[in-house]
Amino acid sequence: LYIAFALFVVWLIVGSKICLSVQMLWMGLVTLVSVIGTLYTNNPEKGNREAILTAVTFVFLVVLAQDNILLYKLKKILYYFSLIVLTGIILQFLLGDTMNAFLRSLLRADSYEHLIWSYNVDKAYAGFSAYTADAAYFCATLFGFLMFEKTLPKESAVWKKVLRFAVMILSVFCIFLTSKRGVAVALMVALIIAYVVWKKLSLKNVIQITLIVILCGVALFVLYNQSEVVHAFLQRFAPTDGDITTGRSDIWRSAVDTLRDEIFGMGTGSAYLVYDTGLHNIYLQLFYDHGIIGAGIYIVFFLYNLMLAINRKEPMQIYIQVLMLVYGISGNPIYSNSFFIVYVIFSVVSAKKTNTGYLRPFVNEVAKH
Repeated sequence: LYIAFALFVVWLIVGSKICLSVQMLWMGLVTLVSVIGTLYTNNPEKGNREAILTAVTFVFLVVLAQDNILLYKLKKILYYFSLIVLTGIILQFLLGDTMNAFLRSLLRADSYEHLIWSYNVDKAYAGFSAYTADAAYFCATLFGFLMFEKTLPKESAVWKKVLRFAVMILSVFCIFLTSKRGVAVALMVALIIAYVVWKKLSLKNVIQITLIVILCGVALFVLYNQSEVVHAFLQRFAPTDGDITTGRSDIWRSAVDTLRDEIFGMGTGSAYLVYDTGLHNIYLQLFYDHGIIGAGIYIVFFLYNLMLAINRKEPMQIYIQVLMLVYGISGNPIYSNSFFIVYVIFSVVSAKKTNTGYLRPFVNEVAKH
């Protein structure tokens, strides 16, 4: 994989005309922060892996910015795979042991062990993805596709519109089945923000959103007493022993107590020494690993991408970005390959349309040659 990636970079530099953009500059700085952090980390195994994946993602962003056709095809593939994820959750929910037996032959041993642990202990369903966080995230992505994505054809037949709406409801129900509260909250916030930017803020839209929220609240209230799945999911919002974060607050406190360098942080991957699955808060983890300087660069990159999406009035881009940024308060989305790749797919903008300022002369010179 490393050799193939190195050859690909060489081909990209030698064999292609590369258009650059400010967005790539910020992603390059993010990659540099991650790489430099490996020089002083106490956890080189995790740090090196994270730096490599960040570098691969950087090249991925550069490539997508050159080729809108590739970007379009990837979105279509992502849509169909999100449907597969949703199907797997439903099958595991309906068929139970039969589906688990099938997944045992399909998944890696460690993935299957995680799947069964979630199934038996949390009463949560992940299907083909094996991990409930991934399953919930792709169901939320599917919801966004059906709500906002322009690459999907707009149905004219009534039955197709009803089917689309039914799958949207089903995707939310599957998030309940995964028991991922953070993704559900992030979906609601992302939906409201993307919808307001898409339709523009007006009295009519405020009334529409208010009515939708009220209807959703009434539906949840009814289902809370009628559906065991919805009841169990909503119960997770109740504090456990006075702690609604289900142990995350202890992780965050440990990170703050062990942080020794607020300027440069403890090094890439060091947060995994505090807790083996990360800090379950990307902002704290960025600050812990890279200090205020590195975390600041990451956050500027996120805000710059969101600004581009808002200026272009791209509701799906806004939705996916806000989904990840809000879920990042209680999860680790930028530290998961699948999550971060989805974020990049719905953040990248064609370099030919975004070159501005001091990069323009350099880009023009590259284009001439």
